[in-house]
Amino acid sequence: MSQDHKNLTPKELEPIVENRMLVQAIALELLKLIRGREDFIANHVIHRRIVMLCVGAAFSLWRAVPLVHVNRRPLDNVLASGDYLEQIVRHNSITHKDDDKSRAWSFGFYLSNARYRIKEICSDEICREWPEGRRALESLGLREAVTEQRQMNYDAGDKIKESIMALRAIVDALKARSPNEVA
Repeated sequence: MSQDHKNLTPKELEPIVENRMLVQAIALELLKLIRGREDFIANHVIHRRIVMLCVGAAFSLWRAVPLVHVNRRPLDNVLASGDYLEQIVRHNSITHKDDDKSRAWSFGFYLSNARYRIKEICSDEICREWPEGRRALESLGLREAVTEQRQMNYDAGDKIKESIMALRAIVDALKARSPNEVA
């Protein structure tokens, strides 16, 4: 069995559980926000765009958290991407188990997808219309961190945590905008 697919010790499982709980808490806050402000979000382009990007980032982080790995061999990424595509072509489905088997590729995909969405929220176009979001991210030093290109030897656990913190700051800033509208 490869290093990526060994049974994890309880100590190795702790960050997965902790990070998954953080992401689920963010997802719950997003759900409350959506349910409490449906009309407001639907009628305000910037808020709708931010909320939809947050939902996508939350989903991607939820999928990425248990896939964190340390394997950085390019050949493994290539082989895993081929396995992933074969699963799609042969079975027309992807499950958590498929993500896990191809984690050398799927982890990078989900993390990159979350970071892309957070980066979009951090864009000048959105932050110009939503300065409190910019301030929330900058106060934590996260705006630059989530918009910079990942280096080849990045720490996967650090990038997950950084992305979760950025998403948390964005959701908190959204909630603070009009707290009387939240259910």
